[in-house]
Amino acid sequence: MLYGLGIELERLASGNSHRALSGALRRNLSVYDGSYIALAIRHATKVITADGKLHYSGKGRDTLLLQDLGTEWEL
Repeated sequence: MLYGLGIELERLASGNSHRALSGALRRNLSVYDGSYIALAIRHATKVITADGKLHYSGKGRDTLLLQDLGTEWEL
């Protein structure tokens, strides 16, 4: 299903897994959530999330809150 949508899967390299773990610990997040942040930083983009804890953990620097985007997204 994901392949049909053109979504690319990416493995976390060792440097990125370290970044995911340290970022998660610093923000009191799961490593799962930290991996999204690490990938966003690596690709110079932001994570779009509906998870308020994830969004506010980094003070919105690396994330956009879905509800704030409204019906027309302007990234």
